[in-house]
Amino acid sequence: IYTGSVHPSRLSETMAEYFFFQTTSIDAYSDLSPFLAKHNLSHVIRSTVSVYNQHGKIITQLQEQMKTSILLITILFLSSSAILYGLMEQYFGKNKKVIFIKSIYGYSFIRRHLGFLLSFIISSVCIVGLLAVLLDTQILWIGLLLLVFDLTLLFFVDRKLQNTSFSITIKGGD
Repeated sequence: IYTGSVHPSRLSETMAEYFFFQTTSIDAYSDLSPFLAKHNLSHVIRSTVSVYNQHGKIITQLQEQMKTSILLITILFLSSSAILYGLMEQYFGKNKKVIFIKSIYGYSFIRRHLGFLLSFIISSVCIVGLLAVLLDTQILWIGLLLLVFDLTLLFFVDRKLQNTSFSITIKGGD
């Protein structure tokens, strides 16, 4: 910001590197042009750029990126849950008699579904790890949070499908 402390003969050297000034006008160059004409510096500065406009554009772009990211994470979250529910239904449909027998003999949730759990966890960890390496480590935390949610969902879906599926199995249905 020019305060008059620099001699006018040295202004062109100073203004060649940087020159900041404050104005409330929409057309900042019109405020600056009388000063430039007075000191014969019109050839040094031919236009102005608003610092606030540049930063405002960056902030707007970041806000749009954040909204897009939140939308994509929500879609990922919902699709992951839907896929997991479908996988659990298929798994129960195929293995309901074995799961029922293991349940009667007192097997824990983990022991009953160890193969399914291991394949699900390993595939999820591989995908999240690959994304974290390729994109950003923050994806790792989002992926781990999603994995914990999916495992919790898995437990509750197990309870729901176990109750509906086992009642049919007990009655002699296939």
